[in-house]
Amino acid sequence: MVNPDLLSFVRKDELPEKFVNVVHEFADHFKSPREYVPDFCTILTRSWRWNHSTLQDKLTTCLERFGKHSGRKKITEMIRRAFSLCENDDELKILRGALLEALVIGCHGGVQTLSSPNVGWGAQVILRNNIIRYRCTKKIDDNCRNRSTVDFGIWDGYHGKFFECKVHPDGIGCKEINYLETLSQTLKENNISHELFLVCAESIDSIRQRADILGLGLKFKLIGTKELQRMVAS
Repeated sequence: MVNPDLLSFVRKDELPEKFVNVVHEFADHFKSPREYVPDFCTILTRSWRWNHSTLQDKLTTCLERFGKHSGRKKITEMIRRAFSLCENDDELKILRGALLEALVIGCHGGVQTLSSPNVGWGAQVILRNNIIRYRCTKKIDDNCRNRSTVDFGIWDGYHGKFFECKVHPDGIGCKEINYLETLSQTLKENNISHELFLVCAESIDSIRQRADILGLGLKFKLIGTKELQRMVAS
């Protein structure tokens, strides 16, 4: 039996308003098929090495290469405007992650889907009025911490899909994995059908290597650049 009220989402992750607007613009742009998704992802991964002091030079060089193909004028200007909003290195990091999340949102219908209580972006997952949380007790290093949000999630009344988005596979750490495992275990205990996805702006092989290092086995479905291209085109 369909049960749309079983799971819901409450947004908790905070972004500067200027980046929220960027996510909305890019999410709606990627509602439609775009042949340049892999090249867009390449910009995100290359920007991993950028810093604010060299941003404009790096961005100009990158966009000259990206924009030389026909049909890319609009997206090229969107990228230029988005990165030009960054005022420091921390904002560069925030923007990279937000643009990958925007791409995933676009693959699932764009901004309009975010108005549904059954779709979450940077949101807590609520099961029968209870927040699903991971509480870290290991404290192995400074990256160990509690977590209670999923980057993107959808519940259709029958089945849930939950996405963790990292531009580079090395960004996948213990708090992300432990939260998703806690989420999955809670859903299993309540007989709730679901899938977990790791999304990176890299090849599937790169993500698989990271998954192997973390000992993840087949717990998660992996989504790289080619898979994102197919999702946008579907």
